[in-house]
Amino acid sequence: MSISELSYIGDGAEIGKGAVIGDCAYVLSDARIGADAEIGLGAVIGHRAEIGADAAIGNGAFIGIRAAIGDGAEISADAVIHDYGVIGAGAVIGDGVVIGKGARIGANAVIGDGAEIGANAVIGDGAVIGAGARISADAVIGDGAIIGKGAFIGDCAVIDDGAVVNDGAEVG
Repeated sequence: MSISELSYIGDGAEIGKGAVIGDCAYVLSDARIGADAEIGLGAVIGHRAEIGADAAIGNGAFIGIRAAIGDGAEISADAVIHDYGVIGAGAVIGDGVVIGKGARIGANAVIGDGAEIGANAVIGDGAVIGAGARISADAVIGDGAIIGKGAFIGDCAVIDDGAVVNDGAEVG
């Protein structure tokens, strides 16, 4: 375990064996950091958030209150996972991505740089969301679906498992 002297660890936070906490990172009270996880420079881990084993949180990323990041997930620099968001095991979240409150990202899903996922949206296992795509609140993207870069998926829209939405398309 390696914790920078320049980081802040709140009361009751649990840091797993082999975890690395970077300079100026904040791990707030009662958060849990799994074994061998890495927390980047200036990242913020919210109250009671859970970071899985071998997960990587990039520099400047923000993980909200009670958010859950699965084992082996990668959250890139400056990404924001709002309160109660859930990121599945092995998922990859790109630079500057914003995941809305209560949204759920499936295992091994990939969210491209700058994409926005609305509150309570559900992204299925293995789905791919292109860079700059916008998925609105309460939308459901099926397992293995591919949403092209810059596409827009409207409120409450449902995209079937394995479906493909082209770059720049608008649905719902």
